[in-house]
Amino acid sequence: LNDWRTNEADWRRQADPKGAEMEAFVDLWHGQFGPGSVDPKNLRSLAQEHELFAHIFAKRTTGAVNVAFGRMLGRHVNMPVGKWFIRRAASGNQSLYHLERIGREVGY
Repeated sequence: LNDWRTNEADWRRQADPKGAEMEAFVDLWHGQFGPGSVDPKNLRSLAQEHELFAHIFAKRTTGAVNVAFGRMLGRHVNMPVGKWFIRRAASGNQSLYHLERIGREVGY
């Protein structure tokens, strides 16, 4: 009788498969790079290595893949993804990304 919302996580994954894919990517990201700053090239390689975001890697040119991947990352900046926020810092023409745990206390 206490089953209410016990299948919510499965339902959300089925309702938003791209969100589940993004969450898997962020988990891999944290496992590979931790909370440190990472350039988009390394993140793109990680996604491609794990066969994530096939719709992006199906683009015809490397330039189109780079633009699409950058836009996808940009759409998720400052949004919660699983246990993390994706943060971006610009350094000249190059953006760097890092993960920040949701609910992190200042000083931790």
